[in-house]
Amino acid sequence: MSGSDKDFDTRLAALFDEAAPPVDDGFTRAVMEALPRPALTRPAVLTLAGLTGAGLTAWQLPSLVPAVGRLTEILGSAAVDTLGHQALIMALVAAGLTLGTLFLFRRGGLDL
Repeated sequence: MSGSDKDFDTRLAALFDEAAPPVDDGFTRAVMEALPRPALTRPAVLTLAGLTGAGLTAWQLPSLVPAVGRLTEILGSAAVDTLGHQALIMALVAAGLTLGTLFLFRRGGLDL
């Protein structure tokens, strides 16, 4: 940052400090209360779709056990560790998608 940039920032901060806060006689609050609340439909559908996908994936994991047994014979014990990591990652992704959907819903980022 050059000297002129620092001077500009100092002058700009001083102007903001001198300015009086805007007068609001409850107008903003009235407008925010008059706005319609977002419906739960889209976040609920997205959450259920994510959980359904995670559930279907978890349901298919037992069918991978014979394949893991064969991989263990071919590759050794490293294949068993891989299944554990995959299951952990699947659970983390499902939880992350659920939390992300709920976070966006709370912020108002998911609108119909």
